[in-house]
Amino acid sequence: MKTTGTGILVSDKCLIWADSGLLHVNELIPGDNLLCITHTGEIERAEITKGVSLDGPRNLVNLITENCSTVLPDETEIFLSNGSKKIKNINEDDEVELISSKQVSKIKSIINESVDDRMSLSKLEASILGYFDFKTKISKTIFYPKNDKEQKFLLESLHKLKDDDERYPWTPKILHTTKSVIIVSDEFRDFSKVFEIDDVPVMLRRSTYETMKAYYKAIILKHHSPKGYARISVKKNEYSLRTFLQIMAQFEGRKVNKKIKREHIEIKIMDDALKGLEKSYSKVLAKFVSNGPAYRLELPPGWDPIIDNFIVKKHTVPYEIPS
Repeated sequence: MKTTGTGILVSDKCLIWADSGLLHVNELIPGDNLLCITHTGEIERAEITKGVSLDGPRNLVNLITENCSTVLPDETEIFLSNGSKKIKNINEDDEVELISSKQVSKIKSIINESVDDRMSLSKLEASILGYFDFKTKISKTIFYPKNDKEQKFLLESLHKLKDDDERYPWTPKILHTTKSVIIVSDEFRDFSKVFEIDDVPVMLRRSTYETMKAYYKAIILKHHSPKGYARISVKKNEYSLRTFLQIMAQFEGRKVNKKIKREHIEIKIMDDALKGLEKSYSKVLAKFVSNGPAYRLELPPGWDPIIDNFIVKKHTVPYEIPS
């Protein structure tokens, strides 16, 4: 039997702002509350009362704009400079509305107040894992600093972690050679392994905003050029790192430039500050259509969720009720 509900359809490629972090739809759990824009323009928490439901395969639109990108089912509607459109009907040179600087500040505050940083990744751990190349082996995490200055900084940072008795009840060992620095710790090895598998793991995205910012800044520093930008190249079908960096760049007030190549998208996060963030728009550069799973989230009428850098318009979602 067919019925309808008010809510949105989302893909597992986009990131959704909740009071517990920045999450993929299939990572949402009971107790997470979506951050939504009400009809007055304020940000409120929307409880997920009916959970997340797989809606089946749908056409997905990968929308790439100057400052950001998203992947949403083709019936999803987002706001533009001159109203709103279903994402499948958006054209190149349309200007998509981004969340405002006031809304960005509110989101930062909510995440920092809601997440218990004693239970999440620390800023120092995030900075180390974001900046240095490493590999894990048995109980070891082996880092490869590029020069003496980096090695000195890394050793000082690891010794600060070593002194945290609450976080590391079994004192780590720290060793070094001319080419590597090694921390022997099962706890730190477990963190490191997660980041070996996923550049932007849920462990990071369920941390405070300040911890996410520390990781973002470490990546920017790692790839920074004397020319005044950080350049990162990612494959077109690798969404997590690209999306995370673009979200964080807007939240930290930085301009993003990009080149779309055959297999890769090159993004440059500029030292220059973004201007006019109170009402910000981003011009569409390209869109690509693919097929993939879509998930249904029911929401109260009049509440629009924040997905990636955008406010997504809730709408009536028809779906089948299993008999």
